[in-house]
Amino acid sequence: MTYCFSQTSKKTLWEWHARIMKRLENLRLLVHKGAHPRPVTEGFPFLGFVLYPRRRRLKRRKGIYYQRKYRRMLKAFHAGDLSLTAVSASVRGWVNHVRYGNTVGLRKAVLSCTPTRPRVDFDETNVWTGYRLDGG
Repeated sequence: MTYCFSQTSKKTLWEWHARIMKRLENLRLLVHKGAHPRPVTEGFPFLGFVLYPRRRRLKRRKGIYYQRKYRRMLKAFHAGDLSLTAVSASVRGWVNHVRYGNTVGLRKAVLSCTPTRPRVDFDETNVWTGYRLDGG
């Protein structure tokens, strides 16, 4: 469970913290050691983002994870193991999630790193046009 309280007075926040800790103790619940009042300028994690007063940033590890996943999907696509529809659905889902943060530069960097057309050998049929590439 996550709670977020906003107050300008540190004294009031610490009083609330003490009351919450006492209440949870009565319920025999434990609180994570890092749970304590802190300024919002430090940001706080929520749903894969770090929230600040004037911006939302994607957690660094989430961007790295998707970049690696995207490269794996493109390799599978080029090998013919994954359809363009599956790659496209994954990209659309990820973009829809990260658009809620300040991620325009991240999206450009992750999605522009690799071309999305599959490699076509000259002895096979071109998957885009349906014609053989070797003239046969």
